[in-house]
Amino acid sequence: MTKIIIRPLDITRNYDPADLEVSITREKAEDGSSIVKKFRLTNKNFIPNADLQPNDTIRLTYKGIDQLISLADNPRYTHVIDPAQLANSDHTITLIIHPPENSELNPVSIESDVNVNLKSFGFKEPLEIRLTPTSGGQTKDQALWDTINSHKLNFKHYSNFIDEVLRFEGPGGKGRAYFNSGSPSAGSKKDKLSESQQMKLADSMRLPFNRTEAYSLLKFATERYVEHVYSLARFADEYSSNEDSFDLNDYLGKDKIIPYYDLIKAKIKEYFIRTGAESGYLKGNADANLIELIWNYWHEEGKVSQTMNALARRFQNIKNGYKDPLLNFALDPLRPLNHILWGYIQDQQHRLTATRKNYEYTSEYDLAVLGNVKPGFNPADRRSKFLQSFHRLIHEATEYFVQSDNTTIRPDGFKLLNALRDTHRILAEGAHNQFGDLPTVARIETLIEQWILSRPEVREFLGGRIMVPYEEPWMDRVDSMKALQGWDNTSISFYRDLAVNGEKIILGIRYGNWTNVSSRDHATNWADAFRDAIQRYIHSYYTVTGIDLSAPTVNINPEVSALLPGLHIYRRLNREKQRFSRRF
Repeated sequence: MTKIIIRPLDITRNYDPADLEVSITREKAEDGSSIVKKFRLTNKNFIPNADLQPNDTIRLTYKGIDQLISLADNPRYTHVIDPAQLANSDHTITLIIHPPENSELNPVSIESDVNVNLKSFGFKEPLEIRLTPTSGGQTKDQALWDTINSHKLNFKHYSNFIDEVLRFEGPGGKGRAYFNSGSPSAGSKKDKLSESQQMKLADSMRLPFNRTEAYSLLKFATERYVEHVYSLARFADEYSSNEDSFDLNDYLGKDKIIPYYDLIKAKIKEYFIRTGAESGYLKGNADANLIELIWNYWHEEGKVSQTMNALARRFQNIKNGYKDPLLNFALDPLRPLNHILWGYIQDQQHRLTATRKNYEYTSEYDLAVLGNVKPGFNPADRRSKFLQSFHRLIHEATEYFVQSDNTTIRPDGFKLLNALRDTHRILAEGAHNQFGDLPTVARIETLIEQWILSRPEVREFLGGRIMVPYEEPWMDRVDSMKALQGWDNTSISFYRDLAVNGEKIILGIRYGNWTNVSSRDHATNWADAFRDAIQRYIHSYYTVTGIDLSAPTVNINPEVSALLPGLHIYRRLNREKQRFSRRF
């Protein structure tokens, strides 16, 4: 590599590198023609691809005016590369600029030396110069964001596990081992129980009803699955270390506790003293589960639970309205789903009610499924500022993305950091009472409902549009039920996107150590990690409610954007019905 230093003769005369243009001419011996390459300098350093060759001619212009250049005392407008110059060890050539006396130059900035690192100019294509977006420095919490984004939170993984469990064919069946490990691909040998222990375990967890064995296995296998797959500490055990970046164990520390929980643990450290006196169920639990109740909220707004309830009522011969669209539903006892539906209905008294979930939605997010609100609904505590704070955070993230895409500036992450702190504090206020158990139980129940709806027996009765692509096999059944019942006509795909991406976003807010960080790099790294989730959430929220969370603040009434999503859905559905009635 040859390094060319361009230096003004008069150091008081200053040159702007952006107005300097270097021209290199190379003669071709074969036909006498020449190749001319011109490079306009925008930075101090400029690096093409190959070495200079002897007899190449260099010309320098400044603002379109040729400049006299010299190696010593003989200035001229061109300089021919001498082989001896390329032979020196450091491959450095210093060209001194002698501006013409009659030139009227008014440089706008001051630069001393301009270094030009040249390798070659035998390019077959024009030289491409790119500006790369700026990014913050690495932070340990990036490992947590990567874990949340890469976690196996999809239905297909769960469905494969349940199918293997329910194929159990005796004490030595394959399904029992999967049931014990909690995952089709996880679980060490030392964790697996013997066959007799597995049978005793299954018998002890059977429901207290007759002919509910299949559903009992489905329910408790789902519980084991959720405990295994959604545990952050369990995921840290299986995390593969990467020497080039922080991994999850670097973030969690030796106790495998997120820094936010470690901060809270210091307040109640008497429950975590390792004396052996407090153990088992009397020991404090600082494990974090990658579960957010907002996942259940959006699925319930999308009518997943309502679809399952309608099927269960018809299975019991309960009519749904004057003209029941499910009147012809008849599931013969030869099909396996018949017995599972029987157990599902028998277990109704042990499931969370819609009202109880609404109370917890209000406690954590100030949300509620309006169709399930009963007279006398009176929550004692609510997060009245969550929606406004969360939507402001989403908007600040979109502003950051716009600045980040502009490669000529470094985006400001402090507004984003402040919005993250505010939303984290509001979420922390709602993380009490039922927060430790209800989201996990609600996830178990909804996964069971989705698995039942994905069965071919339900597809045969409800049908669906075969050519419409869905991410998960239960989704077309919900859209079919919504069409039959005349419910919301927005596809369940958008509600599912709100559930999945909303959960990722809020997990990053809840479990980040936002109270103790002051660097904007943490906030910008969070936004970069969840950019796809944030933008898909914005799009799906607009499709479902008609509210654009990315619109400028001046065009959004905060009181409107902070209204319950269910109210926006209800109003939009009424407007569509009115337009339809006027049209016909």
